[in-house]
Amino acid sequence: MPWKCEASATFERFWLNTASTADVSLRIADCDEQQVPALQSFFERVYRAGYALCDSTLLRWQFQRTPGSDGLRWHIKLAFDGSNIAACLGFVPLEITLDGAVVRGAWVVNWMVDPERQQLGLGPLLMREVTREFEVTLNIGPNRAARDVLSRMGWSDHGELPRYVAVLDQPSAAVLANAERLSWPSLSPAPARLQSSSPARVVRVERFDADATSLWDRITAAGSDTAGTRRSAEFLNWRYADHPGFRYRLFAQYQDARLTALAAYRVEVVQGMSIRVGRLVEYLDTADEGPETGSRMLAHLLDDARAEGVSVMDFFCGDRRYEEQLARNGFVADPAAIAALPLLFQPIDRSRSAISFMSHTRRRSAAIGGSPHWYVTKGDGDQDRPN
Repeated sequence: MPWKCEASATFERFWLNTASTADVSLRIADCDEQQVPALQSFFERVYRAGYALCDSTLLRWQFQRTPGSDGLRWHIKLAFDGSNIAACLGFVPLEITLDGAVVRGAWVVNWMVDPERQQLGLGPLLMREVTREFEVTLNIGPNRAARDVLSRMGWSDHGELPRYVAVLDQPSAAVLANAERLSWPSLSPAPARLQSSSPARVVRVERFDADATSLWDRITAAGSDTAGTRRSAEFLNWRYADHPGFRYRLFAQYQDARLTALAAYRVEVVQGMSIRVGRLVEYLDTADEGPETGSRMLAHLLDDARAEGVSVMDFFCGDRRYEEQLARNGFVADPAAIAALPLLFQPIDRSRSAISFMSHTRRRSAAIGGSPHWYVTKGDGDQDRPN
């Protein structure tokens, strides 16, 4: 039987009463093809001219041509005040792994309300419409105001995603830090690892195949406390190989013909500079199964990034099981050191320093209550997209 937090139910009744007593004509509807131009005008009016989703190709990729979609329905909820769009909420239906099982879930993105209509409670009404459709709903990157609202609606706040940074060129990193010299932690020598009788082989690929799905399912099998978007080949190829704007570099690691790791990153040129930054958005590895796996994925990625002229590479990931591998390969997790480097580069923006993550479930879950290893990266939601 679906479970709903009492705080969520109370909060929803409050917002429903607020909207019903207001002197307005409100309605909630799914976006259709005819409303897309008006929606894009809403984006420009509420956010800014030239907003990324005013690009129709990106908009369709994000909200219509998604894994498991028939390519016809738009996954966007709209709130109307009369005939005008007053708020919107996009969502991406996906398979979510939770408690070792695959459930129907979604990421919510682009939660926007017209500032002149915020008192009507349209944002929570739209969120309620989406969460009632899915077992699990996830949100990456909500700001403080959104986190407060969602917490009162029964969402779980998992805090901020750890950020890992590898500096490949100190002078360029110092420029990004706006400092004459970058003070960066010295790295400890990498611990000795057993040599595998069958060395790992890392190759660059154009697309992922069914082995990627098997890798994720193996990592999150029954008894595992890893939760997150199911990294099926269908999802990975939609998210990275078929992205309409970015060109990701995809890698697979094999050992005895078995896929043991995969990764994806892209190279970003800092606006107004010639400095290149690597954004690692996907890293799955079975190295924690034991040192005999002899994983080389991270070392290979950094070698590839150096060849591409990358000065700094970062990785946001909620699953801390990879901390040892990341540290062994030169990634630093010290918040004080990382704070010197901006999070956004189009243009450089030092006002934002973290990415938060929240979840909502319609059923009681041992994983949710027991703080699972949430494998959440910038590849989830809409955190890695054109600005």
